[in-house]
Amino acid sequence: MADPIDTDAETLITCAKCNTINRVRMHSQAVRPICASCKTRLDEQKRAPSLWRWRNFRLQTIPAWAYALCIILALNIAIIGTQKLWHWDDEQRLENLTADITMARLRVDRREKVSHLLAQEITAMVTKINSGDASYDERNALIAHYNDKVSRYQAAYANYSAAVDAANRKIAEANALSEKIGGTWFLIPLPGVSAHH
Repeated sequence: MADPIDTDAETLITCAKCNTINRVRMHSQAVRPICASCKTRLDEQKRAPSLWRWRNFRLQTIPAWAYALCIILALNIAIIGTQKLWHWDDEQRLENLTADITMARLRVDRREKVSHLLAQEITAMVTKINSGDASYDERNALIAHYNDKVSRYQAAYANYSAAVDAANRKIAEANALSEKIGGTWFLIPLPGVSAHH
């Protein structure tokens, strides 16, 4: 013969004091069930007939600020994602321009160094020509060499100037594109501030 306790119905009872779910077998009216956690009598407690109600009860105990935080987080993800999609092409173009600007700055630096070296050589030649230590033929050769250096310096300076202008155009385009893209908007909750005053 089977144990009569095993055949009786089980009931879930939530303790009103500590909110613990207790599984109670209702096999005898002589037995008074008590909570497993706080040892309070359960015979006058509210019964929780299913586990689903327990889950709902737990969801109801989550504070309202947690729901608000989740909503604000979801809205921020939606707002930022929409902005990223809206400005996707512009941001890609801005990244390309940034790489181009970096390369343009390197070209400007190289051309500036070449111009500076030529200017130093020209200054040294002028000093040598004006010193009077050279003979007439040496002086004419120095002047011819000086004229060649000056023309090379002018070409190098023109290249430097063109590189600076190209870099400035790219920087202006990148600034305009950056202004068009603008900043990223998002929501910040301000505690204590309500829409109704």
